[in-house]
Amino acid sequence: MALTLDGDNGVSGVNGSAGTPAIQGTDTNTGLTFGTDTVGVVTGGTTRTTVDSSGRLLVGTNSASSGEAQYSKFVVQGAGTDSAANAHISFLRGANLATSPVSAGVQIGLINFGDSAGNPFAFIQARTDGTTASDDYPGRLEFSTTADSASSPTERLRIAQSGAFGLSGANYGTSGQVLTSQGSGSAPQWATPATGANLVVGTQQSASGTSIELTSIPTNCQKIEIICYQVSWNTTASLRWQLGDFGGYENTGYFNQTMYWVNGTSNQSSTSTGSFGLNTWTGSGHGVNTVIRLYRRHTTGQNWNSECIADTTLSGTEMMIQAGTKDLSAGLDRVQLFPSNSASFDNGFIQFNYWTV
Repeated sequence: MALTLDGDNGVSGVNGSAGTPAIQGTDTNTGLTFGTDTVGVVTGGTTRTTVDSSGRLLVGTNSASSGEAQYSKFVVQGAGTDSAANAHISFLRGANLATSPVSAGVQIGLINFGDSAGNPFAFIQARTDGTTASDDYPGRLEFSTTADSASSPTERLRIAQSGAFGLSGANYGTSGQVLTSQGSGSAPQWATPATGANLVVGTQQSASGTSIELTSIPTNCQKIEIICYQVSWNTTASLRWQLGDFGGYENTGYFNQTMYWVNGTSNQSSTSTGSFGLNTWTGSGHGVNTVIRLYRRHTTGQNWNSECIADTTLSGTEMMIQAGTKDLSAGLDRVQLFPSNSASFDNGFIQFNYWTV
């Protein structure tokens, strides 16, 4: 391929133009042009890329002196949707992006090319949280936007070096908070969920010993659930449960009622006892599957209700329903489950769950 220099077959001092590049091949409108400390790449009679006197690589434009673009090393100008004057420009730069604290990084952005002030639309910024400009770690990623007529971007979203997700700067929220939309047209915010029932799942325990306890119950507890699976004891006894406060377990003032069915025959009894329980059931070796629920009747006060449904694995049909109430002298702090008559658990599993508000 023949190579033509200076666009006029060797005459010196000619830098060429987009229509007639200074260096060209057989295609006379494709090649290189030269200006004062600049080099352009031309195809089809149009300058596509320019390296300017500041060392910037300009794509789709011959100059980029507006606003932020003048500090960039890589600038891309699109065709725009309004007019050439309002065409969009993006840039990539490395710089000390803040002075307090020092936060060196790399910035990718979009600005209004026709705006002499270079007002940006949005930025993606990779920064360091180091204390000097030479620090390159720890790093974070930021996303920024600008309000109408704003001259600088405002950070909206951040991903910290730890992976934490932040809004409006370093606002990462706190433990237990969630993101809420705050309605149409509003930015999402971290918020603490509205007060409601919170389940605390207890550790499952083997049914052994003379009693099993749930202790250190919080003062805002409203409901307790005791789940028994295949629980049995070593001698003739009935299943019981007591409530207590910081002074210990209370063994008076329980009203307890039980209804039970044996092979289709129902019976019931009502009595005030020293505990809640299945007081009419005195078998031994029973594999008890039961759920016991304790409710505080009001958000204030210490009046507790108890209810229970139990069945066994013995032959025939046996089922028991318990209901009762107890006023504590102080705040509920502990619950214990035990077989009567000083018997001991010898099989099964027991789990305590409770709900707070």
